[in-house]
Amino acid sequence: MSNPYLQENSSAFVTPEREAEFPASAYNFRHKASLHSVGNFQVAGIPHVTTVAASNPVTTIAFPSVTRAVTVTSMSGTLTGSFTTDFTNKFYVPAGTTVRLEVKVTNLYVSGSTSASVVGELTGIETGTIYQNWSGSAAAKV
Repeated sequence: MSNPYLQENSSAFVTPEREAEFPASAYNFRHKASLHSVGNFQVAGIPHVTTVAASNPVTTIAFPSVTRAVTVTSMSGTLTGSFTTDFTNKFYVPAGTTVRLEVKVTNLYVSGSTSASVVGELTGIETGTIYQNWSGSAAAKV
């Protein structure tokens, strides 16, 4: 008995006629990266490096896509970082210290009399997919 999947004349093969009648794009291949796409957070991220000469006013770092992690290095002085513009939830990075945060964010706000390096590990997820407020503050755009 022959295997119908190995026969060139079999209906199991996609022919130009079958593709025209039942286009694959109409029912398949609609997957889009989202916050629930585990693979985006398992693979290495696309690097987004920013050097910040922070001063007492707030400096905003806007990432072009959702991050899988953010690494902040304070080169001199203590850096204050937050995911909200009003710094209700903040963290500190002492001089000469590096902190890696595995967070899904689109913005990072830094302040302090210091210079710093910020490396975002980017996913392929668009920033508009984050609609929840995970920071505990209504002013957050994370």
